[in-house]
Amino acid sequence: MKYLSDTEILNWNIRLEKSDYSVYPTSNVRSSNPDIIFRQKINNGYSPIEFVGTVDPFILYDFTFSVASNRKETFLDLFEKLSKESFGTKSIYRDQKSEKLMDITFNDTVIESKELNTHMVYEKEYIRYTYHFAGNLGSIMAYVSYLEDAINFLSEIWGYNEGGSEVCLLKYPIGTIVSLPKEKSKDYLVLDYKYIKIDGKYFVDFIVSEMINSKGTVIKYGEIYTFKESELCYSRNSRIDDILN
Repeated sequence: MKYLSDTEILNWNIRLEKSDYSVYPTSNVRSSNPDIIFRQKINNGYSPIEFVGTVDPFILYDFTFSVASNRKETFLDLFEKLSKESFGTKSIYRDQKSEKLMDITFNDTVIESKELNTHMVYEKEYIRYTYHFAGNLGSIMAYVSYLEDAINFLSEIWGYNEGGSEVCLLKYPIGTIVSLPKEKSKDYLVLDYKYIKIDGKYFVDFIVSEMINSKGTVIKYGEIYTFKESELCYSRNSRIDDILN
C-alpha cells in the first residue's frame, strides 16, 4: 500500500501557492500514515484572508518533466509497475457536527490531456511530458506521486558519466550473476529490481534466483529471493569464466 508522508503532503502547498487551496496532514488512530485535510481560501473583503476546511476540491494542474528518449519504455514500464500498488492515503473533512473520511481515487480520469515533445539537452535527446490534470486535488496528488516515484527510481538506476555516455548506477544490473559472500559456491541471477521508498529516500534491492546446473545448454533455476546490494557480491565462478574466455 502506498501512502503520502507528512512532508510530501505539505510540499504540495508550494505548488498550490497561486490557487485558493492548501493541504495539511493530520494524524489518525488507524495507522501511522496521515490523512489529508483540504482547506479553501476565504476572502470576504472585511476580514483577513483565512482558510476553512473543505471537501476534496476540483482543480486544474500541469506537471512537466523530461526523460531521456532511449529510456522512454523503461520509464513507462517502471510507472506501470509502481502504480499497481494501491493508494492508501485518505482525506478527511470536519465540520462542527461531524467528520467524513473519504478514499482518494487513483486513475487516469484526472488527465485532461497529455503532450509529448522531443528536445535536446547537451546533445542528448529527451522527451518532455506535460500532463494537464483536471479533477479532484487528492487524485491529482496521487497520480503525480506515482510519476515522481518513477522519475526518482529511474534516476537511481541510470545516469551519465563525464563523457556523456549512459551508465547503470546499480552495482548489479539485471542479468548479473552474483553470490552471497558467505556462500560463494552458489550462483544467483539478478532477475529484476525491487523498489523501496522510506522517509522520502529511494532504494533499489535485487530480486535473484539460484542458478542450478548452469554449465549445460539449459539452466534451471531455484527459489527466488530479494537481497540488498550489501548482501551480495560478484560470482566467483562467473568471473573465472570471463577470464578464461
